[in-house]
Amino acid sequence: TFQCSHKFATKATTTLKQQQLTLLTIMSYPFELALRQYIAAFDGTNNISPAEFQTRFDNLYHQYFTFLPKDEKAMAEDGFTTIKSKEPLTREEVFEREASKLANGTKMTLIHFRKIGLDCIDIKLGL
Repeated sequence: TFQCSHKFATKATTTLKQQQLTLLTIMSYPFELALRQYIAAFDGTNNISPAEFQTRFDNLYHQYFTFLPKDEKAMAEDGFTTIKSKEPLTREEVFEREASKLANGTKMTLIHFRKIGLDCIDIKLGL
């Protein structure tokens, strides 16, 4: 028979949690770096080449990325709330919108970057 002391079990659990956190940090670092480089392009000066912007966009967005905008709520004339669904945007449409923002001198700032789960990150950006 195998007996396991509570002290050993706690140490093993702590080690597993540390390994998971280390793995999360390693996995999220390339994404965070790509995000910060992308945000740095939006400094209001528009001094980045289109090729460099394309590279930063490609590093951040997956090749099969699709943007799902929030549905729009509106008050109808009869007093009822109606919900207007918006169509998803393709990766190319998102790139065109972002390139337009860059060309217009939009400034972007990172408000927060929080890991809220093993594979989930909460990001808030200011435009």
